[in-house]
Amino acid sequence: MKRRDVVRSLLTPETVEGSAEAVTHRARVPSTAVRAMGLEIGRLADEARAAESLRKQIEAGAYVVEVDPAVVEPSFVSDRFSRTADKDYRRLLESIRDFGQQLPILIRPHPEKAGHFQIAFGHRRC
Repeated sequence: MKRRDVVRSLLTPETVEGSAEAVTHRARVPSTAVRAMGLEIGRLADEARAAESLRKQIEAGAYVVEVDPAVVEPSFVSDRFSRTADKDYRRLLESIRDFGQQLPILIRPHPEKAGHFQIAFGHRRC
């Protein structure tokens, strides 16, 4: 029997014709470990697809994500208004304390600190 016939006989359920020994096959039943591994690989692939979709939505700005304020750095652009002297800013600050932040800010990954973010828009809201 040629090697290609042996391989074919392993992969097909029929008997390989024209060989010195006709090999009959039984239906293969995967072991529990092999089945569990296949299910886990499928689950990981699904999670990877979902993560990729979420990453694309976040990059497009179509998704609001809550971020720990400790990892958010102020904008590198200085504000033209004084925060301490502006009474509208004080009212905004008290409103955020009372009711929470109603409008999200736009952040971007910090260019120098991994895992940190930098405010790109809405720096008066934080």
